[in-house]
Amino acid sequence: MKTELEKKIFEIIQNMEIEEPLTEDIILHSDYAEEEVFDSITFVLLIVLLEEEFGVEIEGDDLLIENISSFGKIVKLISNILEKNNEDD
Repeated sequence: MKTELEKKIFEIIQNMEIEEPLTEDIILHSDYAEEEVFDSITFVLLIVLLEEEFGVEIEGDDLLIENISSFGKIVKLISNILEKNNEDD
Protein backbone atom coordinates (compact mmCIF):
# COMPACT_ATOMS: atom_id res chain seq x y z
CA MET A 1 0.00 0.00 0.00
CA LYS A 2 1.35 3.33 -0.99
CA THR A 3 -1.03 6.15 -0.25
CA GLU A 4 -2.79 7.37 2.87
CA LEU A 5 -6.09 6.68 1.10
CA GLU A 6 -5.13 3.05 0.54
CA LYS A 7 -3.99 2.69 4.15
CA LYS A 8 -7.23 4.17 5.50
CA ILE A 9 -9.44 1.99 3.29
CA PHE A 10 -7.41 -1.07 4.29
CA GLU A 11 -7.94 -0.22 7.98
CA ILE A 12 -11.68 0.24 7.46
CA ILE A 13 -12.02 -3.15 5.80
CA GLN A 14 -9.72 -4.87 8.29
CA ASN A 15 -11.64 -3.47 11.26
CA MET A 16 -15.09 -4.37 9.99
CA GLU A 17 -16.90 -6.64 12.39
CA ILE A 18 -17.57 -9.73 10.34
CA GLU A 19 -17.58 -13.39 11.26
CA GLU A 20 -14.08 -14.29 10.10
CA PRO A 21 -11.08 -11.96 10.32
CA LEU A 22 -9.74 -10.94 6.93
CA THR A 23 -6.10 -11.49 6.08
CA GLU A 24 -4.09 -8.88 4.22
CA ASP A 25 -4.04 -11.17 1.18
CA ILE A 26 -7.83 -11.49 1.13
CA ILE A 27 -8.33 -7.74 1.57
CA LEU A 28 -5.87 -6.77 -1.15
CA HIS A 29 -6.40 -9.51 -3.73
CA SER A 30 -9.93 -10.91 -3.51
CA ASP A 31 -13.08 -10.18 -5.44
CA TYR A 32 -15.33 -9.67 -2.43
CA ALA A 33 -18.53 -10.57 -4.27
CA GLU A 34 -17.36 -13.38 -6.53
CA GLU A 35 -15.46 -15.12 -3.74
CA GLU A 36 -18.28 -14.44 -1.26
CA VAL A 37 -16.00 -12.63 1.15
CA PHE A 38 -18.82 -10.15 1.87
CA ASP A 39 -22.57 -10.66 1.83
CA SER A 40 -24.98 -7.88 0.86
CA ILE A 41 -25.29 -6.57 4.42
CA THR A 42 -21.51 -6.35 4.73
CA PHE A 43 -21.33 -4.35 1.49
CA VAL A 44 -23.90 -1.92 2.90
CA LEU A 45 -21.85 -1.61 6.09
CA LEU A 46 -18.72 -0.98 4.05
CA ILE A 47 -20.43 1.77 2.06
CA VAL A 48 -21.64 3.45 5.26
CA LEU A 49 -18.17 3.28 6.82
CA LEU A 50 -16.54 4.71 3.71
CA GLU A 51 -19.07 7.53 3.49
CA GLU A 52 -18.56 8.41 7.15
CA GLU A 53 -14.77 8.25 7.04
CA PHE A 54 -14.33 10.32 3.89
CA GLY A 55 -17.38 12.60 4.17
CA VAL A 56 -18.73 11.53 0.80
CA GLU A 57 -21.92 10.11 -0.63
CA ILE A 58 -21.69 6.99 -2.74
CA GLU A 59 -24.72 6.94 -4.99
CA GLY A 60 -26.10 5.98 -8.38
CA ASP A 61 -23.93 3.77 -10.53
CA ASP A 62 -21.15 3.96 -7.94
CA LEU A 63 -23.24 1.59 -5.81
CA LEU A 64 -23.05 -1.19 -8.40
CA ILE A 65 -21.31 -4.23 -6.97
CA GLU A 66 -18.70 -4.22 -9.74
CA ASN A 67 -17.52 -0.81 -8.47
CA ILE A 68 -16.92 -1.97 -4.90
CA SER A 69 -16.03 -5.64 -5.26
CA SER A 70 -12.28 -5.36 -4.66
CA PHE A 71 -9.78 -3.26 -2.77
CA GLY A 72 -8.45 -1.62 -5.93
CA LYS A 73 -11.94 -0.75 -7.16
CA ILE A 74 -12.86 0.78 -3.82
CA VAL A 75 -9.69 2.88 -3.77
CA LYS A 76 -10.38 4.07 -7.31
CA LEU A 77 -14.02 4.88 -6.51
CA ILE A 78 -13.25 6.88 -3.36
CA SER A 79 -10.36 8.64 -5.08
CA ASN A 80 -12.61 9.65 -7.99
CA ILE A 81 -15.36 10.89 -5.65
CA LEU A 82 -12.88 12.92 -3.59
CA GLU A 83 -11.35 14.43 -6.74
CA LYS A 84 -14.79 15.33 -8.09
CA ASN A 85 -15.77 16.92 -4.78
CA ASN A 86 -12.55 18.97 -4.77
CA GLU A 87 -13.27 20.19 -8.30
CA ASP A 88 -16.81 21.21 -7.31
CA ASP A 89 -15.56 23.32 -4.38
